[in-house]
Order: sequence, then structure tokens, then C-alpha cells
Amino acid sequence: MPLTFDPLRPSDRAVLEELVRAYYIDDGHAYDEALHGRALDELCAGNEFALGWIMREDGETAGYVVITLGFSILYGGFDAFIDEIYVTPQRRGKGFGTQALHFAEEECLRRGLRRMYLEVTHHNPRARALYERLGYEDHESYLLSKTPAP
Repeated sequence: MPLTFDPLRPSDRAVLEELVRAYYIDDGHAYDEALHGRALDELCAGNEFALGWIMREDGETAGYVVITLGFSILYGGFDAFIDEIYVTPQRRGKGFGTQALHFAEEECLRRGLRRMYLEVTHHNPRARALYERLGYEDHESYLLSKTPAP
């Protein structure tokens, strides 16, 4: 059976949290129940700016993909940021990440989005190589962030 991408539903909340926790351990992030749990609740409930899918192979969970929507004057309109993509360890190196990125691109094209972005950590050259092989480019710019003060 091929890999499927099932839109997130409220009933996926527990499996999504398990996957996110595993991803954060792999990538060296701390999981904060209050912060990340709230985001997962909102994502699984449905949000016009955030789209997510559980990847499944033969009915078994294989990972997840989350895309957030934005807008760029520079690139001519609505765009997407691949916020998180995660493939379970036993499925890595078998084309699942490539399939997930192709799926994300098809979704973006279907929605008329003009540009796709993603972020890769410096300590993950394997992921960066995959992204570059699929056409993602380093634009010699920095992604900076700030949490607004209340």
C-alpha cells in the first residue's frame, strides 16, 4: 500500500504529540507541554493558517507534515512555510521524506501558493542535502525570530 497523507483531525492529537516529542528528541528541542500542547490542540482542531497531515504506510504511522500559510510581496503572493516534517526512524532513507516534500509541493500548487520555505538546522546535513536535491536553495539570508513582549 502506498504512503498516504491524512489531514489532521482532533482524534489525531495523541499520535501527533507522540510524533512531535520523538522529533524534538531527535532534533535536540525540549518539549514544553503548555506551549507545544496548545499549538497541537489548535492544529488538530483546524486552523486557516496551519495545515497538517499524518503520514501512514499500510495503516501504520510513518510521520507528519505541517505547513503554515503566509504572504510575501517579494515573491508575489501567498506562500507556505514547511513548519515541521518528521519521518519515523525505521522509515528514514527509504524515500518517505522525498514523498512528503512532493506532497507538500502538490498541496501548495493546488492552493495557488507562490513560494515554499523551510528551515533546516546546521547539525542536520542529511536533511539539508535532501532539500537541496529537491530544489530548495540557500538564499544567503538569516532566519531571525523574536517572541513579542506582552
